[in-house]
Amino acid sequence: MHPIERLRLVARADGLEAGTVALEAADALRALADEPRALVTACRRLLDAHPDCGPLWWVSAHVLASSAPGEVAGLLVDLLVGDETADELASCLPSGAVVVAVPGPVVDRSLSGRPDVELRYVEEPFALQHARRIGAVRGATRWLIDEAAAAIEGAGLVLVEASAGGPDGVLVDRWAARLAAGAARAGAAIWAVAPIGAILPAALFSECAGRCGVALPGVVPRRAAGSFTTEGLAYGAPEEGERRLELLGAEMLGAVVTAEGPGDPEDTLGESECPVPLELVDRPR
Repeated sequence: MHPIERLRLVARADGLEAGTVALEAADALRALADEPRALVTACRRLLDAHPDCGPLWWVSAHVLASSAPGEVAGLLVDLLVGDETADELASCLPSGAVVVAVPGPVVDRSLSGRPDVELRYVEEPFALQHARRIGAVRGATRWLIDEAAAAIEGAGLVLVEASAGGPDGVLVDRWAARLAAGAARAGAAIWAVAPIGAILPAALFSECAGRCGVALPGVVPRRAAGSFTTEGLAYGAPEEGERRLELLGAEMLGAVVTAEGPGDPEDTLGESECPVPLELVDRPR
């Protein structure tokens, strides 16, 4: 398949987990390593299509900042395939813990190997996709978002999966944000789960949040650009009022779990070594 066609499929993909989007993008971008201008265009278009995907920002930034983008893209593929975040999360949960979470791929993989942990999934009404996913975690119980307070009662830990993270906090699904708000009121610990590539430096996190319509402290979010077509790739920006993400400040979190295990939120969210290429942040408004 031609790399442009493959990138178009990645851009149009809906419902894939962030790690899969980033992995497919990195593998496809590797084929464009000898075409610097095409690389810039492809990365920008992918991010316009998936502005909420922290690992995709991470992949794009590393590829564009490198003098050997093909080699770097290959290394990123290996890192994404070998992401151990789910294993680290599974290993740090105490035996017999009662855990509440919104369904998500990392939590699913992690808790499916911990039958000794009681898992309570909280989800929006009629979430058929999430309901199907619950079947992968034996013994998980299902609660609707309006029942979050009851689900949290007696639980020691609430898990939220981060789409992206940075010094200000993490971007999470709006249902996870509601669950976290309930956990804060109940005094339950909140851990953010950040797969590889999800934690970004301040400049990229601000750009990511802004394109998703999420306000960071002291920053006014801007609306995403409208639909356009370039090099045969058609993309559509999210419709106005369709914001799916919310910001959880670092102060709300008890820990951030990465492939390195659980860490202090302020330290972990402020430690990204991802480069910040101007091609991704210095664009005409």
